[in-house]
Amino acid sequence: MEGQIFKHLFDSMADAVSIIDLSGTILDCNEAMLSLLGKKKKNLVGRNCSVLRQCTSASTGGCLLVEMKKTLKRADVVLQLKDRWFHVTTDPLFDGGKNLIAGIYVMRDISEQKLSEEKLKEQEERYKFLLENSKDLIFIFSKTGKILFTNKTAINVLEYDEKELIGKSIVSFLTKNSVKKAVYALSQEFLGRPQPEIEVEVKKKSGEIRILEVAKGSVPIREKGKKSGILVSAVDITERKNSEEILRQSESRFREILNNISSGVAVYDAVDGGRDFIFNDINVVAERIDKIKKEEILGKSVLETISGARESGLFELFQRVWKTGKPEKHLSRPYGDSRLSGWRDDYVFKLSTGQIVSVYSYAREEKGAGEQYKTIIQSSIEGFWIIDAGGRFLDVNKAYCSMIGYSREELLRMRISDVEEIEKPEETSQRIKRIKSIGSDRFETRHKRKDGRVVDIEVSVNYMKDSDNMFVFLRDITERKRTENKVRALLDFETLISSVSKRFINITSANINAKINEALEDVGRFAKVDRSYLCLFNENNSKMNNANEWCRQGIRHKKDNLQNIDLNLFPWFTREISKLDVIHIPSVQNLPPAAAAEKKHFVDEEIKSLIVAPLASGDYPVGFIGFDSVTEERIWTKDNADMLQLIAEIFTNAILRNKEEEEITKKSDELKNAYHELKLREEDFERINKFAIGRELRMIELKNRIAELEKALEKKEVEK
Repeated sequence: MEGQIFKHLFDSMADAVSIIDLSGTILDCNEAMLSLLGKKKKNLVGRNCSVLRQCTSASTGGCLLVEMKKTLKRADVVLQLKDRWFHVTTDPLFDGGKNLIAGIYVMRDISEQKLSEEKLKEQEERYKFLLENSKDLIFIFSKTGKILFTNKTAINVLEYDEKELIGKSIVSFLTKNSVKKAVYALSQEFLGRPQPEIEVEVKKKSGEIRILEVAKGSVPIREKGKKSGILVSAVDITERKNSEEILRQSESRFREILNNISSGVAVYDAVDGGRDFIFNDINVVAERIDKIKKEEILGKSVLETISGARESGLFELFQRVWKTGKPEKHLSRPYGDSRLSGWRDDYVFKLSTGQIVSVYSYAREEKGAGEQYKTIIQSSIEGFWIIDAGGRFLDVNKAYCSMIGYSREELLRMRISDVEEIEKPEETSQRIKRIKSIGSDRFETRHKRKDGRVVDIEVSVNYMKDSDNMFVFLRDITERKRTENKVRALLDFETLISSVSKRFINITSANINAKINEALEDVGRFAKVDRSYLCLFNENNSKMNNANEWCRQGIRHKKDNLQNIDLNLFPWFTREISKLDVIHIPSVQNLPPAAAAEKKHFVDEEIKSLIVAPLASGDYPVGFIGFDSVTEERIWTKDNADMLQLIAEIFTNAILRNKEEEEITKKSDELKNAYHELKLREEDFERINKFAIGRELRMIELKNRIAELEKALEKKEVEK
């Protein structure tokens, strides 16, 4: 009965097992051994154990039986049989007197374990490759903040040798402003509380400060099941932060200009489809001349804050400008409330954002100054005429003489047509007839000075029926018109830059091209150019492609003609763009001889003038943005150049940031996948080890059972 049990156990073992006597003769083989070697038992039992090695077609580096007999301990070797791996062992078998009587030859299939070890090694190498070659700064920190590992990118950014970083606390490389939040984030990550993205300042070896954006969350590093560290990635965003600061300074500059002009400026938001307008912003001049605080009126209706806004027609003007988008002038009108009184002029226009802007000024008196002051203000607006129905000057004052550059005697020999710049004589005659009919008029025009210069004039006319003459008051508004135009241009430009910048806040690979096309259209229309475009270089700056293009209606697209262009064909342009300066070409025909190839290309593309600004990454151009004038030659202004440079910076930041975010996402996914696979392999390895240990225990149990059976047999022999 016991023999049957032993036989059943012996043949049921998954490992291939043979029992060999001390002379090397095979005494028995189990079914797994026979199946593995493809032999029948009768072909193995009684033969020398060398047949087992021959069947495996592998050298064991010596006889395991001989080695076992010398040491009385297990002898083993790992060998390959075809496409599988085996752990071959020979264990000693002792009798009850602890005398060696045989060897147990076992072949255990470890192919899965071997495969797992190889895959684990492969994953470790891949993981190391990803870390070392990532463009992100990668660190592994201990619980105390010591640097356990850092990749090449971090070493290059910080400019320290690896040995100068490893084992050092990250605190020693941070600025004082960053230590507290970095230590807090590190401690929370170790507690399993993922932290959001943070920005920290690090000190390079040279002392230069760089700004890093640390990715949210971390990857735990475990040893023997315990968290020994965390892997953290970061991106150097110093250049991006510098660009943002440049944009902030630009916006601050525009705000400073707005606050230092001589007129009040108010911005209104339209509500309920233009049924009302509320204050959005005012400049400091408006606060001063209106004797109000910005915070007192922001969010309030124009009807609440401007006395007589509806009665004077100003509110109706706001509605009209908001609907039509056409700027209008609200001519001088009496104004009075509890704070001040006088005459107010408004110039109103609409921004692309839908907001209404009013540029205004006062000729006013303080409340209670007396009726005499009002009379003076109403009858003397700087210049003064008396003219007859034929437009001849009958009288002029000194203010107008100074304004126009003629003496009083010269003017009294002249007519309106001699100084009028806009109206033709017949148009002036028609206006005089109309004024005689209605009694008065207010309008703007332009007068030509004696020296040829032209001044903007605001005219207020009253017809004196008794004398058939007209009293005319004239005000030089040249500076105000210039200011109005400048304010509008500044506000429009600020709105444009803000609009373009906002387009690139949440860009993705899927929408970046559409965003660039929209921005090119906006800046092209704003600058009134025929064509705006973005060209990008390949990685080694040898080829150029037109990536995006906008053309005014009636202008042909050239994008398809500008693909895979060899930059070596245009050495002058390549040299100039490498200087990272704006290239200003007012006339293609006047290009220097060194630019002969470029001149031919521009002529073939029907370009008469152009201006381009480089897109730079560090000290190297990665492309350029440009404007073309096709219909006529054009002198490009400094404003054109400044705008193009600012748009180029915005495009550069957007393109590089999108590329970095794509790489970050890709690397993050690869790291997560690598870590996940590594974790699975660790679990597989632990499971295989547990399985191997189980087999070892079963072998020990089998040996003990065999020993017990031998003792029982010996006892029976003795009893006989």
